[in-house]
Amino acid sequence: MNYDRFKLAVTVQAIGIALTPLIFTWSTSKEYTLVTSVSLVFIWIFQVSYLMYYVRKTNRDLAGFLHSLKHKYLTRKYKEKGGEKTFKELYKAFNQISKTISQAKIEKESEHFYFLHTIKHVGIGLISFDEKGKVEIYNEAASQLFNKKHIRNIQDLDKIKQDLSDYLSNLKHNQTDLIKLQVKNESIHLSVKAVEFIIERRRIKLVSLQNIRPEIEQGEVDAWQRLIKVLNHEIINSLSPINLLSSTLINYFEQNGKPKPVSTIDNNTIHNSIAGLKAIEKRSKGLKRFIK
Repeated sequence: MNYDRFKLAVTVQAIGIALTPLIFTWSTSKEYTLVTSVSLVFIWIFQVSYLMYYVRKTNRDLAGFLHSLKHKYLTRKYKEKGGEKTFKELYKAFNQISKTISQAKIEKESEHFYFLHTIKHVGIGLISFDEKGKVEIYNEAASQLFNKKHIRNIQDLDKIKQDLSDYLSNLKHNQTDLIKLQVKNESIHLSVKAVEFIIERRRIKLVSLQNIRPEIEQGEVDAWQRLIKVLNHEIINSLSPINLLSSTLINYFEQNGKPKPVSTIDNNTIHNSIAGLKAIEKRSKGLKRFIK
């Protein structure tokens, strides 16, 4: 509808431009119309100029709008009320497009802000870098692992361990590995995993780093606890026969807590006592070897 109104306005102006020379020609053939003829010349010039301005206005506004989009200058508001009705819908569309793009920009910045804070506070170290080694993500957990607040290039990590940057750069997509580092005179074991992806024709590698030393230490504690349980079990198994033999030998030579008369001890008792003492000696030597 607005396009039809625009065509009608242009058509009317074109007709006016066409009629003005005809009226000018007619006026020159009459007497006392010099002022009228001169006025018609100025009117015709004005009509042509205004028609050119009117036709080019849309192009100027569209070019200005596209220029604003190019330079991300979306604060300009086009006047929808007042002015010519022909351009109201166009200006309204300009304003709606600007508002939509501005809203999308705000949402994108909010998501980016949320993403950065999530990366910053996650408990796993994260480093991302491009093919030139330029670091783009280096979160708080990674800085604590390497004891470095900021790094610009992955090669900065070579100060911690020689060729560490080459090691990280050579990790394949979805590759996992273990690496041992010495940081602040402390040995740490890291579980490393790398993924690769392409953003705007740039190959980015994201490496996650998790300190597994607590898990290793906990595993060692668990192993020691299991070993102690095994030792306790074996020692108890070795001591039980010794206790039994000791009680039997005591019964050979005591009765009601008092030593038996020598006359009651025969050769068989002595023979059994010696055999029992040898068994105790054997068990003791075996227990000693086991503990060693």
